Formats: sequence, structure tokens, C-alpha cells
Amino acid sequence: MGCHQQKLIIEQKQITESEIKIKIEKLKQYAMLRKNEDMFKTVQFEDQLQQLMKYDNRNNDQEVLLLSKLCQQKKYLDTVNFIIAYCQLLKDQAYKITASQGETDSVQGLMTYIESIIYASQMLNLKQSEEFNQFFLFYFKLDASNLQNVEPKIKEMYQSFLPNFDEINQYAQTFAMKSKIMESDLHLSANQFKISCQYPQLQQNTSNLGTSSHGNLKLEDQILQTHPTYDIQTSQINDEKKSSNLNLRAISIKFNLRRNIELQSEM
Repeated sequence: MGCHQQKLIIEQKQITESEIKIKIEKLKQYAMLRKNEDMFKTVQFEDQLQQLMKYDNRNNDQEVLLLSKLCQQKKYLDTVNFIIAYCQLLKDQAYKITASQGETDSVQGLMTYIESIIYASQMLNLKQSEEFNQFFLFYFKLDASNLQNVEPKIKEMYQSFLPNFDEINQYAQTFAMKSKIMESDLHLSANQFKISCQYPQLQQNTSNLGTSSHGNLKLEDQILQTHPTYDIQTSQINDEKKSSNLNLRAISIKFNLRRNIELQSEM
């Protein structure tokens, strides 16, 4: 048994750059197929939601259920996009992996990509990633249950299995804009999709901020943290554009928050 393992170690260390590129490219192609499947499901669910919203007697429960499914699909797509982008970055620097001879010190900049791909593929239950995962786990002596360099945004997406109320609200608003549905029509079945209706509840919880995961953040900063915005490309992650989008949303949310407080005081 020991001799067999030692032989495997020698074989892994002697792997060529082209062989590593093949492993990475295979996973990237599988991820792109998964992305197409998830995009197709998203279109199906959105078509169903549009049909539901055309009925005279709207069913709020069905709409919320479909929006929950759409939130899940968005999470899967974001995760797949991470895998595709990181695979491309790894493939471009495969020579560093072979030169490292399995030592992580010389490739610290790549470990985030490798460990994030392993973690993300596990969350997606992507069976086609097993070859990639097993190779890199063994090559760099990683523990699949204790990956230290996973991209925080990926972990944040999987803190809970089901989407929360804020995520459903956000998707409803985005869907309405994309489908050119009037805001008044969106709320016909119930005021379920108004993000502002959550603010009073958040205000009541401000006394517990010391023990919450948000620490001592201001209310509007808490709201921003519950609405992550991803702008993932297959070749790169555009942080500058994402920062700009976040600033615009911050202005909008703060304005709505102040308006909500004013309306409450008038009542």
C-alpha cells in the first residue's frame, strides 16, 4: 500500500504542463455545459412566472416559489461563472503548477483559484469535477473539508440553502424591470415584493447589533451586505464596475430608507 502511494506521488510530481491544462480544460467545458443547462432552466422558470402574473387571480405562493427557484438558479449560475473564470486563469498559468512540484509556497496566488473551484464544484455537486479535485487535493496535499483559501463571495452564497426574503425581493425587482412589468402589477398579488417593507423589521433589531453577524454597522450598510452584487465574466471579474454598481445601489437604498422613516412619522 505504501509503495503504491509513493508511486502515485512520483507520477503526480512528474505531470506535464499540457496534462494539467487538459484536466483544467475538461472541467471548464463541463462547467460551460452546466451553465447552459442552468440558463435554460432560468428561462423556463421566468416564462412560467410571466404567465402566472397575467392571471386575473394571482397566486402569491406560486409566485414566491418560482422566485425562490430563480434565486437558486442565479446562485448556481454565479458559481459556475466563478469556476469557468478560475479555470481559465489556472490554465493560463499551468506552468507555475508544474514548476511548484506540489509545494504551495510558490503558487500562493493560484491557491484561491484551485480551492475555490474544488469548493464550488462540491456545492454544485458537479460530478465531472472529481478528476480535477482529486488531482489537486493530492498534488498539494489539501483537505477537502478544510479549504483555507476559498473566495469569500462563494462561501457567502452558500451560508444558507434557501434564498432569504431580501434575495427574493431583489430578484422580483430585477425580473420586473427586465420583463417590463409595472411595479404596480408586480405587487397586485400582495406587497410581498417591496424591499422597503423589510426596513421597519430591521430597525427593530438594531438593539441586537452587538451580537449580530453585522457587528456595529449602520442600518443601510446592513442592507447593502444582504444584497451582494456579482459581475462575473469568464475571463475576469470586473471589480471596478461592481464597485460603481454598489455605490449607485447605496444611494438608492439610503433614499428609500429615509423616505420610509418619514412616512412612518407622518402616520
